[in-house]
Amino acid sequence: MKKNIARLVQAGILVPALVFSMAACGTSNTAGTAKSEETAPAQETEPEGTEETQPAEDGAQQEAAAAEDVVFENAGMKITLPAELADKITVGTPEKDEDGAIFTAYENASVEAEKAAGHQYEGAGWLFSICTRTEEDVHRIMCDDGSGSDIIGYGDDGVYYVYYHPTDVRYERETPEQMEKDQEQWAKACEWADSVFKTFAENNGITKVTWNSTMVEISLARTCYQDDAKYTLSTTEFGPLEPGDVDAEKYVKQLTTDAVYEIADGIEAPDGEYVVLNFPDDDVRFDFFIGEDSGNIIRQVWSDGENEEIYKVTFADSSKVASKIMQEWYAEIAKAAGK
Repeated sequence: MKKNIARLVQAGILVPALVFSMAACGTSNTAGTAKSEETAPAQETEPEGTEETQPAEDGAQQEAAAAEDVVFENAGMKITLPAELADKITVGTPEKDEDGAIFTAYENASVEAEKAAGHQYEGAGWLFSICTRTEEDVHRIMCDDGSGSDIIGYGDDGVYYVYYHPTDVRYERETPEQMEKDQEQWAKACEWADSVFKTFAENNGITKVTWNSTMVEISLARTCYQDDAKYTLSTTEFGPLEPGDVDAEKYVKQLTTDAVYEIADGIEAPDGEYVVLNFPDDDVRFDFFIGEDSGNIIRQVWSDGENEEIYKVTFADSSKVASKIMQEWYAEIAKAAGK
């Protein structure tokens, strides 16, 4: 849910009164989510020595600048800035950035408004940063809540690309009146930023990773990428079993590759049996329902038994069934335990 809210904030879908209030108070926040040193992008600074779009100095130059889209390239990757935004957004292409950033994007008017206000805050107008990451970095992101970081995909060389974006409001103007006037301009900038994330893998010929950072996905990732994660799998056949030396990753990859997990609003938990993935130290479990019509329904239940969330997963391969994969995983654990 955090990510959905962040997307709405990023896209400028805000209650006007809230926007005006923030402007009047001069409120400016730093990055919305703290990241580890290994994964956090240097997103609050504008890198030096980068290729940038520049506002036109006069009418003729401005008309020429807007005549065609601008393509930026770095580290073998590219993004395209539409002509209509060429004088409104600064795109950076850092070279050998210490945090792996290959593209950054800022809305110019927000940056200038923050400078005019005399604030030291350098995050105004920030739209996104795209950074390179190792597979280990991405595994850590998968075990986190994902706020502010979306995994794009990976290349043939094994390099991963992660899209970092604000989880708070980065829209700035000098007056509430200017905030209201430029709301559409900010929204267009954010729509473009979101489109970069959605099209980056396809436009650059890399393998896309589908990852929505739901609690189901995060918990599955923890079983194989978090060393101190304690969990059991359970069915009515043998009851709860610890995983032992069974490799969880091959099952987690089956469950998460080309799979879309989402909260299933309006769907009630079905009747029948299920495979339980339980995290006793966290007082939470996930029930993977068994059944022809319910095999891709998952229920998250907290220890009090009163709170729950229903998820559904949709696989690109329609023959896949989440509960069947869980049953195979459980069967291997049971066999390894001598059952």
